Amino acid sequence: MFWNEVRLAPLREDGNRHAPPRYYVGFQRDVTDRVVASMELQRALRAAKEAEAAKLTFFKAMDHEFRTPIGIIIGFSDILAAATERGAPEPRQISYLGDIRSAAHHLLMMVEDVRRYLRITSPTDLKRERVFLAKAIEGAAHRVEPVLHGLGAKLHIAVSEQVAVSADLPLLQQALANLIAELARRAARAADVAVEICPSEDLAVAEVRCPSLILPEGAFSGPNQLHGCGDILNRGLEGAGVGLVVAERIIRFHGGELRIRSDAGSGTAIRVALPRDNNPAE
Repeated sequence: MFWNEVRLAPLREDGNRHAPPRYYVGFQRDVTDRVVASMELQRALRAAKEAEAAKLTFFKAMDHEFRTPIGIIIGFSDILAAATERGAPEPRQISYLGDIRSAAHHLLMMVEDVRRYLRITSPTDLKRERVFLAKAIEGAAHRVEPVLHGLGAKLHIAVSEQVAVSADLPLLQQALANLIAELARRAARAADVAVEICPSEDLAVAEVRCPSLILPEGAFSGPNQLHGCGDILNRGLEGAGVGLVVAERIIRFHGGELRIRSDAGSGTAIRVALPRDNNPAE
């Protein structure tokens, strides 16, 4: 089977274009390569439009993410500046410095998330090595410690099982740190957040839980849709879920899956399942 282009041209007597044709001459040629190239171009154009739409949605979310901490920094800085002009600031105003620090740290993390989101475009961008999931969790805990400290949250880690994965360790650590931070930000202050390696024969499974956090029913249909939900965008620095979107992309590019559940009985949990690496390191 091939794509065939056929052209017919009439031949008339004495070059009289008004005379009826006496003969026809036909030309045909195989144009499969041209048609296939055209189809590929159309697919590429559709993919480009979808990518452009995804970028637009992402940057709308980032507009919210950046404006919130910037507004906090500017507002509290103005209050402190006015207090300084009047004399020694009150203790309550001194506490604003902590709010400014938290907002600035949040803003820095958002910049890092944007950088990773734009850099990681396919699984080929990962620099894989054989690592234990426990090591990734410990690194994530270290990265997210400033955020938890600012929120007064406590992190509990249970990593009794040693399971290995083939992963880009810094990126996997960041993905897990994002998940911990997302739950801690949405929970009440001084909440408990737990990270546990769950038993599984075929997969390496970690679960991030916050028993005190209950998300509203229908708040999200998946990680990529979380930043479009207005019901959970109105509590200070909890943000629009961009960190969750970045984490989901990292996990997916590792061949894994991220699932979220929230109910009154057990709170909110994010389950990360990755392929095991059962080949011992050489």
